[in-house]
Amino acid sequence: MKKKKNYLLFPFISMTIVALIAIGMLINEQVNITGFVTKDLKEIHPLDRIDDSNIKVYSDKIVIEGTFGKTGATGDSMLQVSPNGTTHITIKPRSPEEITIGDLIVFNKPKEMIENGFTSNTTTILHRVIDKGTDSEGIYYYTKGDSNYKGDGAKIRFENITKIVVGVIW
Repeated sequence: MKKKKNYLLFPFISMTIVALIAIGMLINEQVNITGFVTKDLKEIHPLDRIDDSNIKVYSDKIVIEGTFGKTGATGDSMLQVSPNGTTHITIKPRSPEEITIGDLIVFNKPKEMIENGFTSNTTTILHRVIDKGTDSEGIYYYTKGDSNYKGDGAKIRFENITKIVVGVIW
C-alpha cells in the first residue's frame, strides 16, 4: 500500500511559524506596524501639537486656531499616509528638540542624500523620522519613506527641516 504524501502541510506550518514570530516581535516591541525597528513603541508616535481647545467643530466646518502652513506631496515613498496630491497641515519647528521619532517632516534634500544615490528630482522631501542622534555637529535625524525598503541614508540636520506635519487632509 502506497503512503499518501501531504504537500499542503509544509506551507501551512511555515506560514504559522512566520506569523507567530511576527506577533512575538510586535508584542516585544521590536518592530512596529509601519515596518521599522524601534526600541520602544511609544517613541514612534508623533506628538500632539494642537491643543483640543484650539479645535472648533461646527456643523459645516472645522476650525483649527493657530499658525499653520500646508504642503502637498508627490512620489510613492509615503503612499500609505500621503497619496499624491494629499494636503498636509504643517508647523514650522522652533528647535531640534521639538522633532521626535515618528514625526513626518518636510526637509530640503541634503548633498549627502544625492551622494548616496537618492535619485528623486524634488528638492524637498516628506519622510518619517525613524531615528534621532547627536554627533559633533549637533542633533541629526534619520528618515525613511514609509513605502521604501530602507532609510534615506543621510543625517538630516535641523537647518534642512522646514516643516512638521501635524495633520493630513485626504
